[in-house]
Parts: sequence; structure tokens; C-alpha cells
Amino acid sequence: MVEDGDSVCWKKKSIFFDLEYWKYLPVRHVLDVMHIEKNVCDSIIGTLLEIPGKNKDGIVARLDLLNMGVKTDLQPEYGERRTRLPPGP
Repeated sequence: MVEDGDSVCWKKKSIFFDLEYWKYLPVRHVLDVMHIEKNVCDSIIGTLLEIPGKNKDGIVARLDLLNMGVKTDLQPEYGERRTRLPPGP
């Protein structure tokens, strides 16, 4: 690709530039990798070990799967006293 003085290098503008505080950030291209890794790791481990409060697999997520028609065997089972979520594969 030949670049002349009038051509634009980037075609899309990030949605982050619409945030009010974005223009005041000294380094805009740096993401907080440490916290991103921690959140992803907590989510995966919480789901695999079924840790209460750390699990992202709840009734709302199961109902979303049911509405999309995906994995209908994992739908919540309603009982008289409580709702049971079958364990995922």
C-alpha cells in the first residue's frame, strides 16, 4: 500500500473515544492486563469448581440458553421449594 500525505491510516474510530474522560488519559492504549487476567481466571475457576458467588452459570444464563434454543437439557428444574440447575458437562 502506498501512503501519500492525504490518505488515512485508520478506518475506524474506537468507541472509547466517545467516553468523556478518554481525552484526559495520558496513555490510552494500555489495558490493565493484570486485572483482566484475574477476572478471566476467577470466572473460569469459579465455574469449574462451582464456587458460590464466583460462578457465572446461574438461572438467568440458563434461561438465556433456553431462549436461544441451545443446550435445552441444561434448563432449570423447578421444584416446590427451590430451583435446581443440572450440572453442566
